[in-house]
Formats: sequence, structure tokens, C-alpha cells
Amino acid sequence: MIEPERAMPRGSSDRNRSAPRSAADLLVCVLHALPFGVGLFEVDGDRIVFLAGNPEFTRVLRLTRPPEEGQSLSDVFTRAEGDAVQGLFERVRDRAEPQSVFAPVTLGPEPQRIWNIDAYPVFTGRRVTHIMALAQQSQEKLDVRQRQQHEADRLREKADQLAELEKAKSEFLRMDEMVEAARLEDRRLQLKRKRIDLRQVIRRSVKSAATGLNGKHSLRLDERADGPVVIQADMMRLDIIIGNLIDNAIKYSPAGGDVTVQLSTAGQLALVSVRDVGIGIAAEDMDRLFIRFNRLAPQTDVPGTGLGLYLARELARLHGGDIVAVSKLGEGSEFTLSLPLDSRTT
Repeated sequence: MIEPERAMPRGSSDRNRSAPRSAADLLVCVLHALPFGVGLFEVDGDRIVFLAGNPEFTRVLRLTRPPEEGQSLSDVFTRAEGDAVQGLFERVRDRAEPQSVFAPVTLGPEPQRIWNIDAYPVFTGRRVTHIMALAQQSQEKLDVRQRQQHEADRLREKADQLAELEKAKSEFLRMDEMVEAARLEDRRLQLKRKRIDLRQVIRRSVKSAATGLNGKHSLRLDERADGPVVIQADMMRLDIIIGNLIDNAIKYSPAGGDVTVQLSTAGQLALVSVRDVGIGIAAEDMDRLFIRFNRLAPQTDVPGTGLGLYLARELARLHGGDIVAVSKLGEGSEFTLSLPLDSRTT
């Protein structure tokens, strides 16, 4: 915004009087080279009128043609924009220092736009280098914003990639469940048992599940065994059993809350309990809980194949163990996996 020109000193030469014209020509070149919108306005009494602007200024305002010299501020900007800009320019005029505005503007039926406008007081008696310095400041601010936008775009792209990876992983696990179920039906599933410390498997499963949480759930491990909990098990199938129990607890507590995985021993058995505070299961549905492809009516919107609990219990039974459940509708559920301890450790 340009304040009224200060008077030239008496006795100035013709060469001095022609200098502003050269500076003005240079200023026009500078304005046209800038990659952001710049408009020059002059204080004319109580009015603020347009003097000049670059092509980007016209494009940003979505004008069909550049504003004309002498147009009032209200004629250049729409009413929605003009109120914000008028207040900004008045602050610049009154304080004689740069001011900024960052505000949303709704233009009729169009989507909301975010205005980020910097306004600087410019006195025509100063050298054009001062104006160029202000333009450089604006360019630097624009560079910072562009870098921030680039980083935001990069993070958003990374998040999309992770989401796609998680989706692919979910689809793979569903297919794996169906393959395992088919093997069970054909009695072709053979366990590859080895001595395993169940503590290590539980810790790894809890850590893996925790990485996929969305912030609503809190996953907690409660180890109550004094030492190693050694069993004879097929590692891959054991991961399926425990993973399905934890995944089931998270899926069926959509409002969030605590999911607790507890490891303990009782006599000749290792016990793994997974407890949630989710939607729970009605008493009349408990008998159908472990049936293949069963989806309880109130929870049909939860993604899955209906094989998770069926597969987990059948695999547990192949290991000589079992899974039992207790639940109360509206209060949550607890599933307990029991597996025989290795005889050499009892």
C-alpha cells in the first residue's frame, strides 16, 4: 500500500525528477516476475484505490481482466474478501508497519478458500530497492510454505502407502484363514511342533498388534508367570491363534478401551486370556460363537470371514488345548486359551 508521495526537495535537477519513472519501470518488471500475487494500492483521502498489480494477482482473485488504475478497494475485491482486506489495509495505514491476515473466505456456492495476505506500507519517496526487499521477504515466506506443503504431501503419501499395506496384510490374513480352514476340513493340516517359550510369542504378538492401533485402544500385557512358559507347539499356528484372539478383542470393542492379554499357568496348563471392554455377546449367541462362518447378527458390520474364532479353537485343540469364552452383552468378553506345558518343564 502506497502512502501519499512526499514533496521533492527544491532545486532538484531534471535528472533527479526523471528517476522515479525509471524506478517505476523497474518495479513493473519485478512485479511481473514474482510467482505470487502482488497489488499496489494508494491512500487517496479516505479511499484506498488500486494502482497496479502483476498477472498472478489477477489470477488469484479469479478476475477476468486486471483491475483498472483508480478502482476502489471494494471494486477490486468481492464483499467477502473486501471486508478482511479493508481491515488489513486500515491497520497498515494506521500503524505504518507490515500486517498479515490468515482467514477462510466463502465465495457463494464455491468451496471455502483460505486467504493468506501480507500487506506492507510503501512510501514513494523511498528507493525501489526497499520495495524489492519487501518482495524478497514475501518470496522467502512463500518458499517456507512450499517446503511445508511438500513435507505434508510426503507424509500424506506415506500414510496412504501404510494404509494400503495394512489393507493388503488384512486381505492376506483372510485368505490364509480360509486356506487353514480348508486344510482342517480335509484333515491335511500337519503341525510342526517344537519347544517354544510362550512368553516370547505373547510379547511379539502384543507388540505387533499395538502398532496397528488407532489411539482409541490401550493394549496391555499382564505376565503372571515367574519364569519361562515352555510348550510344544507349531509356531505359525500359535501366532494365528493368539493373533486372532487379540484382533477379535480389538474389532469387537469399536468404542476403544483397554484390551488386556494375561499369561499365567495353572497346574499342567499354560493359560492366555484376552479380555476387552467391548460390545460383548448375548447369552443366546454363546453356543454359536465357534461355528465356522458364523457372524453374530448385531456385529455383521465388523470386517472378517467368520473363521477367526473357529480356526483359533480348532488349532488349539490340535495342540491338545482349548479356548473357552465368557461374555456379557454391553460389558465385554474374555477368551482363554489353554495349552499343555511341556512335560520336561513341569
